[in-house]
Amino acid sequence: MLKSILELLIGLVAGLAFLLGGIWIFAWDFAKIQRASDSKDWPQADGVVTVSKYVQKGRETWPYIEYTYTVTGVRYTSQQISFDLFNKPGGKGRVQSIVERYPVGQAVTVYYDPNNPAIAILEPGDYSPFYVPLLLAVVPTIGGLLMLWVVAYRLAYGNKARGGNRRRDWKSIGKFLDSHHELPRNMALRMQFAVAGLTSIVIYTIFVLVSFESSAREVAVQAFGPRPLAIPNIFFVMGLGTLLFLPVPWIIWHLTRVSWQARKDALHSPLFFLIYLCTVGKQHPELQRSQWICVGGIGYFFAVAASWIVYASILGI
Repeated sequence: MLKSILELLIGLVAGLAFLLGGIWIFAWDFAKIQRASDSKDWPQADGVVTVSKYVQKGRETWPYIEYTYTVTGVRYTSQQISFDLFNKPGGKGRVQSIVERYPVGQAVTVYYDPNNPAIAILEPGDYSPFYVPLLLAVVPTIGGLLMLWVVAYRLAYGNKARGGNRRRDWKSIGKFLDSHHELPRNMALRMQFAVAGLTSIVIYTIFVLVSFESSAREVAVQAFGPRPLAIPNIFFVMGLGTLLFLPVPWIIWHLTRVSWQARKDALHSPLFFLIYLCTVGKQHPELQRSQWICVGGIGYFFAVAASWIVYASILGI
């Protein structure tokens, strides 16, 4: 009895911690996005670049641009180019293009905070990597909700959750998921479909957000030109990426089926999953089609990656 209460308390605390952590990331990132958006309406001042160089911090090379500007007779100095993710000194484009864009002596338009003129930037507006943390917030939020749902389920049904008087022993989320292999076939298929669908949506969302990131945009222009096939580059890239992505949900669906069976067969180590994938069709004939679709999907991913590497190498990107 004491052990069950302790498990519930741990699950409750962990679930709340994950959920609140996800909500905090959402709130933090939305505040960053809002500030970046507001900067487009900030007042402007004339400025001049006084320092333009590269700086090495660890393994990363960052642009260092310093400029001066005057507001109501007071001279200010700033090194902020844009509202970059985690306030890193950066801007739209790669490091080299940023430094080349702001040579020493270059006249620049400075956007400054009307409430604090010491805060200023050269490139106002939304900076696309701000959207990346929103994806990171999804993981703890979903994990926290799942933990809280397990706690609520146990409180509501106790040890009679599966009918009769069979004791339900959930020592972890993993065991909770294992118990779902005994669900009716139609319910199990619905859960598999939900997992595959959610995974596909997350992957595609990541692709969309990364496509709008400034360095990715610069590479896309170098690879395909500003208007390939008389289409704006961003629309061309999104269309091409979507076309290449079309088989992915189908592959993920069959991979989910194989993974579901792997858990039923007590295969918990991902190190042996590839071997399991190549042999699952013999053990479970109903999964032969899924097996070959998954193997073909792996080949498809390698083919797409290799094609891009060769294409980029030819162009010298």
